[in-house]
Amino acid sequence: MLGKTAIVPLVLAVAAAVRAGPPFDPAEFERLSPEQRLELLVSAAQWRERELGNFEYKLRRTLRNVDLASGALLERFRPADYSMKRLGRRYWFHAQFYQEDGSRGNEYELYWDGAVNRFLQLRPPGSGRIEDKEFSIIDDVWFHHLFGIRVKFGTMSLAEWVADPPPAERRKLLEVLTVAEDDALLVRVHFTTDQYNHIRFWFDPARDYLPVRFDHRYAQKQEPDFDSYSQSWENHHVTEARQVDGLWVPWRIVVRSGMGGKTVASEWTYLVTHFTRGTVREADLEVVYPPGTRVVDTIRLEGYVVQADGDREYFPIYDAVRGKILHPPGQEPPMPPTPHLPALPEALARAPAPTAVAAPPAAAHPSPGRWVLIAGGIVVGAVGCWLIYRSARARAPAQPPGSSQ
Repeated sequence: MLGKTAIVPLVLAVAAAVRAGPPFDPAEFERLSPEQRLELLVSAAQWRERELGNFEYKLRRTLRNVDLASGALLERFRPADYSMKRLGRRYWFHAQFYQEDGSRGNEYELYWDGAVNRFLQLRPPGSGRIEDKEFSIIDDVWFHHLFGIRVKFGTMSLAEWVADPPPAERRKLLEVLTVAEDDALLVRVHFTTDQYNHIRFWFDPARDYLPVRFDHRYAQKQEPDFDSYSQSWENHHVTEARQVDGLWVPWRIVVRSGMGGKTVASEWTYLVTHFTRGTVREADLEVVYPPGTRVVDTIRLEGYVVQADGDREYFPIYDAVRGKILHPPGQEPPMPPTPHLPALPEALARAPAPTAVAAPPAAAHPSPGRWVLIAGGIVVGAVGCWLIYRSARARAPAQPPGSSQ
């Protein structure tokens, strides 16, 4: 997180600027420390975020693979149309995808209020979902990255990331300086995260500090000429910008990504077709489930079908956390019936229940093992007596014939 640096006149001007972008004086900027320069960019990004508290856009995304050496088109993919209406931290979003032949494919809309997401599948129709997590499509629309409302490597705005990145990223500021590029004087900031991820942003002070370029490279070296060591790379470039109600916004953004040493790159182009500021109302953010929609509410743990009169017809849903099927109240399945048993004879049914008899002591019923021991003892005793008898006979003196006994 940025620390409190020494306040200079330029920074004071930044803090006081609420209706216009922070002023920029190249000479004053050069006298600031790197931390103060970064603080200036944070103030500018926060100002832009406030100015984008109420907007609506429509844009088209195209995707293709190109050969960087020749510029030849190698492959084209299906386009998509996106729409967004934002009011503070809440927003409504619509996505329309297309098939190979240009016909309409999947289509959906959603609403996020910071805690609850309401999702509606429009094509094919019939399903909705309510949950307590944000839908990932917002991170996948890379127009939002330089637009500033969501950086592509975290669920936060550009202003939030520049000011206070997640500690796990171990971000390090390498430089903040002015550069003459794209026929303009830009401010470039260079970070590393996780040691080998190089992240650079270019801001245009002359156009409300609009982020005009972004570059990310993974390189296993930290030298200033890390470009030559890149194993993977990605860059975003605002190729067209317009003023809307006094604020510069990106109108066309080209994103390219590839691997080091390869000439093939993927290219996304985002082209704005409609943009307004200050026109979004509360009612514009609603997502209404039409009759026939099957809605699964993972917060209230219930599922229902919206009826034509607005009522709900509930159905069971599976709770993956508890590993069980949840049934609506009053619709629990009945207990399984008791199996049918034949009737007892009348005399047997009327007979008194037998009384319990105490079991005799264990000693009264020797176990089979004890009988074996007893029998073995008897045999051993008999053999011993017979041996003693034979031994006594052998020791007695012999009698002469005819002698009296």
